Amino acid sequence: MSESSNQTQMSNPMTAMFEMQRQSMKQGQQWLHQSANAQKQLPEALQDAMESGRSVQQTSVDATRSIWKAYIDLFKAGVPGEESEEAFDSLEQAVDDQFDAVNQINEQTWQVIRQNIDDNSDAYNRMVEQSMSMVDDSVNVAMDSIDEAEQQVREGTQQMAQATESE
Repeated sequence: MSESSNQTQMSNPMTAMFEMQRQSMKQGQQWLHQSANAQKQLPEALQDAMESGRSVQQTSVDATRSIWKAYIDLFKAGVPGEESEEAFDSLEQAVDDQFDAVNQINEQTWQVIRQNIDDNSDAYNRMVEQSMSMVDDSVNVAMDSIDEAEQQVREGTQQMAQATESE
């Protein structure tokens, strides 16, 4: 390549435009990848929030059980007699059984929620990966198009420079 065509290539404003397009596309692609990586963290954050909610709910159930037991003990202390004590013991056992049932239902529900989050997060992550693959493919095609257009502009510029030099 002659020095004048090299200078033409370096001073060609089209070369700068093509480079800016490439940089812009690369930056956009990087931003999309960072965004996708952040989105992949969403199921884990949801799982953490779910665990916090589960803990708060269990604390609430335990506190409510304690309150009910305290009421029963209070009434039991205020009503004398062996018969009433047996009735209160039976009531206390019924309350315990009901709270045990609530805990069991809650645990099953939280397990189903946890499993759904796990299952859906896998599917979600696959979808994000597929989307990023499509973005990468699109960017590669666009970059190839830019390279091709730039090459055509270079060739045209060189031909014009050679035609000018010939005259």
